[in-house]
Amino acid sequence: MNIFETFRVKWIKEELDVQPGCDENNIIKCFEIFGITPHKDLILLYSTLNGIECMDDEYFTLWTLKQIIEENSSDSELERALKYGVSFGDYCVNCWEYRVNNKGEVLIDYDNNREPILRSNSVSDFFELMRLNPNKALD
Repeated sequence: MNIFETFRVKWIKEELDVQPGCDENNIIKCFEIFGITPHKDLILLYSTLNGIECMDDEYFTLWTLKQIIEENSSDSELERALKYGVSFGDYCVNCWEYRVNNKGEVLIDYDNNREPILRSNSVSDFFELMRLNPNKALD
């Protein structure tokens, strides 16, 4: 079972509204809007599940592709998305966001007044860290 399937099962057990995975072409189109060519693990994530409708037990929310487009499309967010990567999730209802950049790295974006901080070298690594140590991954 891949790490994203592990989270899909976990979130179903938490009785969250887990959205079914998406077609690869739709995933690529979504991220390319913001200048990101999605790496294989990002495609695998959204092929496995298309986000959750509310935060999980660790206060993390994985956004749907529709939410990604909505959240990254304002002028200020679009500028940040093009510079630092696309926001794809948040902590505790927008306290801060998680971005994926063109290198496939995951960054934590605490606010618009400073640069995001590197959290992991890949989306897979980020989810593995969330599985092993949610506080280290998310804070």
